[in-house]
Amino acid sequence: MFDDRSPTRAPSIEVRGLTMAFAARVIMRDVDFTVKPGSILALIGGSGSGKSTILRAMVGLLRPASGSVAYDGADYWSSPPADRTALARRFGVLFQGGALWSSLTLEENVILPMQMLGRGTRRDWTTKARERLEMVGLADAAARLPAEISGGMRKRAGIARALALDPSVLFLDEPSAGLDPIASRRLDDLLLSLREHLGASIVIVTHELASVFAIADTCVFLDAGTQTALPQDRPTELRDHGPTPLVRAFLRREDPNERRSAP
Repeated sequence: MFDDRSPTRAPSIEVRGLTMAFAARVIMRDVDFTVKPGSILALIGGSGSGKSTILRAMVGLLRPASGSVAYDGADYWSSPPADRTALARRFGVLFQGGALWSSLTLEENVILPMQMLGRGTRRDWTTKARERLEMVGLADAAARLPAEISGGMRKRAGIARALALDPSVLFLDEPSAGLDPIASRRLDDLLLSLREHLGASIVIVTHELASVFAIADTCVFLDAGTQTALPQDRPTELRDHGPTPLVRAFLRREDPNERRSAP
């Protein structure tokens, strides 16, 4: 049984035979990978390959057609609803765009998950929200609205909110999308720092190859053409020795259909 009051030790995550489909349309089939405690795994692949769909299955938003997502050996989707709720409280999720409430200040956005859970006092929530905003470098922006800050700052505020309940796993959907190279690099550094200081595992969906090589311990390439995932491996290994020309070209930013002339 999952216990949301347990320490925030990162669980091992085992995805086995995961098939995602909408009605009769299969998105991805028989996906296998493992997220070791405290590691960073990147889900990569072309647009429409099912990266965000798999992420939604892992956080409990979309039921798989078949297969399992197990945390410390217990399959999320076959567990009782109370156990799934307890486990979900150990997740921190950053959706695309940050998904901040526009009418709330950054501090109020970070307080919201704690308020919804109903534990502690308003003073406790405020103290923790300010700590989380300081952790992502936004202590001076706590009273500002999302519209009053930059896109990079909104992403960091979204991460602060994702950290509100002391998660043991962070799920991030395209956190660098729309950011300039410097802001993207700072976000990479922040994620590495959070992993080091919090011990949380991180699962990231991204198109940013610089981020993949900078922070990911392993990655899984989703091939939309075959609707299958390549075996999990280190980014550099897939780039240099990947099992298909497509994954090697993808990680080298090459067009696999382009014929190269001899040197």
